[in-house]
Amino acid sequence: MKINCVTLLSTFLGVSLAQETATECGQTINSNQGAIEYKWHEPYEANELCVFIIRTQNVTGITITLFDHGISDSDPEAITILGFNETGLVVSTHVGPPEWFPTRSIDATHAVVIFKTNTSLGTGFRMTYIADRFPSETLLADDRVFNNATHNELTLPLETNYIRQPHTNILVMTDEAKLITDPDTALKLTVWENLYGCGDYLMIYKFDETNEASFVARLCGGNSNGDVFQTKGIFIVLFYKLTTGIKMAELNWEKVLTNETTFHF
Repeated sequence: MKINCVTLLSTFLGVSLAQETATECGQTINSNQGAIEYKWHEPYEANELCVFIIRTQNVTGITITLFDHGISDSDPEAITILGFNETGLVVSTHVGPPEWFPTRSIDATHAVVIFKTNTSLGTGFRMTYIADRFPSETLLADDRVFNNATHNELTLPLETNYIRQPHTNILVMTDEAKLITDPDTALKLTVWENLYGCGDYLMIYKFDETNEASFVARLCGGNSNGDVFQTKGIFIVLFYKLTTGIKMAELNWEKVLTNETTFHF
């Protein structure tokens, strides 16, 4: 009898492998098998900064394959894969030209996939992934990407069914899914938090023209005055919530003139 290998893996892990496909910047996938098809066989624009979030269920690893692409050699390492667990960023890797090997396996429960371009000389891609490794209980989550940088506010925990349970959130902020090229403007993030005791915390990262994610700050202990950060690219915020609480942090982000504000980082 022929047995499908995906069925065997699904049985071993005890999870569903229903496939989901993301096709637009800012979409999130909460599934143990899926795909990203962004401008596949269609031209992309210069200075794109398109983000997707993959969240797996009850596993400790993800295998991601760049199935097909038309990415120009003038856009090296255009796809960045950032692997996260509840402690923060644990791995960073790239796929696409000039690398020829299309598959990456990461030890992470969820991934932020970033497509960054320098030119408009190529076409998009199709990427597939499947959750693997060993079974592990994954914390509940509600991940979101915000592409509107005009003026936004957010209160944590999010108003979800998980509000009184331990969980993580990954939150990404961009300026219309584009890299900011104007030298006089930036994306500004302000964070107020009352995470006393540091059982709960916020991890702040940024990703910009360097094509690498960098750690900015771990926030907890309480700050009613607000911590202020800036980037020309995107902010990635991981919120780890262990204790109970209704209003634990507030985030505000907007595009601003750099000579009108003072930044800590």
